[in-house]
Amino acid sequence: MILRPFVMGDSTRLVSLLNDKDMSKWTAHIPYPYTLEDAKTWLSSHPTSPRRALAIELDGSLAGCISYWPTDSGATEIGYWVAKPWWSQGIATQAITLLCESYLAEHHEVIATVAEQNIASQRALMKCGFTCSDECGITRNDDALNALRFVKNKT
Repeated sequence: MILRPFVMGDSTRLVSLLNDKDMSKWTAHIPYPYTLEDAKTWLSSHPTSPRRALAIELDGSLAGCISYWPTDSGATEIGYWVAKPWWSQGIATQAITLLCESYLAEHHEVIATVAEQNIASQRALMKCGFTCSDECGITRNDDALNALRFVKNKT
């Protein structure tokens, strides 16, 4: 597994991975249907976005995304998705570990917010040393959802 910057050439692959109702269901910002225009717009936003998005690549193939960004509290928040063909294979756990060790080693507090029903994502975070800190809410397609906030403190 490698984490690498996205390139515009990833747009077609993004559409093939994300144009799936199940992918949209577990993320706060991925629309369904997901179009080539959605992919190009998202990829074009990277240079000016405070969110640093990295492609999860396995054996030369785009398999997901992991992002990180600063929060108002001074923590660093992460978000991620793994495409369906790689679900239940530990890919999210590997990507979270790699991100925390390679990109966020100097960050003292890393947080993640996941939908309450997203058990797989919660398990991945716990395997990486995150603990559930509190309940919160997220918005998905203008719907309020119950969520859980996970935190990993480093000393």
